[in-house]
Formats: sequence, C-alpha cells, structure tokens
Amino acid sequence: MFGVSVAVMFDAIKRIRGQEPPRLPGPGNCEFFSDLRGLVEGSPPTWQVDERVDIVEMSEKLCGFVVDGVLSRLDRVETLSDFEATGWVPAMPWRFPAIYAYAMGRWDEAEKLLREEAAFFADRGLTYEQLVEWCRLPGLKAGP
Repeated sequence: MFGVSVAVMFDAIKRIRGQEPPRLPGPGNCEFFSDLRGLVEGSPPTWQVDERVDIVEMSEKLCGFVVDGVLSRLDRVETLSDFEATGWVPAMPWRFPAIYAYAMGRWDEAEKLLREEAAFFADRGLTYEQLVEWCRLPGLKAGP
C-alpha cells in the first residue's frame, strides 16, 4: 500500500523570506505539501498492490491522476500569483496559506491566518510571534 504526495517549492517565496532557492531542491525545501487525494478529485487515499492487481491498469490510472490532475495544472503556473488559479492554496490548512498571502502582499490576511493557527494550537503553547518567526515573515505585526 502506498500514497502519493505532491510538494512544490517557490523560488519567489524563498526570496521574499530571505532565502536563496537551492540548486538541487528536495522535499525539505518545499513550502506546499498535499497528498494527491487533496488535489485531484476521485484520487484514492491509498493505492494497494498485490498479486491480483493489474499493474499496467493501475499505472495508467495513477499516471492520469498525476499528469492530468497535477502536472497539467502546474504547467500553467509561471508566476507565484498563477498558483492561486490551481485552487490549491487552502489545501494545506496551516501556514502555507499565510505564507502565500504574505508573498502576494496581503499581509492583513497572512496575519489573520497565523493568529487563527496560534489560537487553535494555544493549548500546546504555540504563539503568533513564534509562527511569524518560523515562517520568516518579518513584516507582520508582533504582539496581540
């Protein structure tokens, strides 16, 4: 059994956050993560392989989800603002939508989203100020 994850790195977000994009990026360098099911309607949560599975059929189905459902949408993304047209910004419930809003110059929205996350995880000691620091969004207001 396996699942399929999608990860996207944005050079523009790296630079806005004071980082240089790596020459050889890997999953740890990505700002956006989602499982395939969260991005492509009808994609199963997991894929199961055993001796009864028709590998060719499964491969074609999986490739269809990846190529038609993910890559075809990403091919239309040439700028950071184009990513919004995928409809995937809210696919990650925490942080990424705030980082994206910040990168798009919507700082009030970014602040609101980080404050909501901090409030949700307040019982774990998470604060808005920690999120601003972790997300590397120095232009956001500190304090209550």
